[in-house]
Amino acid sequence: MEGLEKQSIWEQMKEIVMFTGPATGLWLCGPLMSLIDTAVIGQGSSLELAALGPGTVICDYTSYVFMFLSIATSNLVATSLARQDKKEVQHQISILLFVGLTCGFLMLLLTKLFGPWALTAFAGPKNLDILPAANTYVQIRALAWPTVLVGWVAQSASLGMKDSWGPLKALAVASAVNGIGDIVLCIFFRLWHCWGSMGNNGITSRCCLYDDRKH
Repeated sequence: MEGLEKQSIWEQMKEIVMFTGPATGLWLCGPLMSLIDTAVIGQGSSLELAALGPGTVICDYTSYVFMFLSIATSNLVATSLARQDKKEVQHQISILLFVGLTCGFLMLLLTKLFGPWALTAFAGPKNLDILPAANTYVQIRALAWPTVLVGWVAQSASLGMKDSWGPLKALAVASAVNGIGDIVLCIFFRLWHCWGSMGNNGITSRCCLYDDRKH
């Protein structure tokens, strides 16, 4: 608090902009990667493009259940850092990473068991022709659940440390891999069901974890 009192209003505004600018980019990377997926898939397969709708809804909407991991991580890390207790920060991050990994494997299991049923209930009996492709997409993304939730914890830990550039760099790399992977797998190899979500989330989580270790 003493440091903030000594700063002028312009210095505080500059610090806020320097943090919120990259943080805003974090929320833009997800829709950008989805847009790339949709654009590439739509170039070659209308059936796969139609299947992308229910598959994406099932995966994205269930992920909102675990937003508590991001909120809890950033709040706990920021509070501990304010008390200048680095050991507590490391302990909390370790626990939350374990919780995220456990929830990820639980979601992987639930998706394997109930994914087809959820898609059938969502798409309806008149759209049975898109269910095989949609289920393939959901099952591929299910493999990424552990890395998704671990990545969320690592990203939120960086934000709690007031580092928004590290996660942004990780997501920028993931977005590039997403675009290249879509083009190579879908256009050249005609593997329309092999979207880049799993690889992207793995890269993101590993980059964020590496960045957290540097702190």
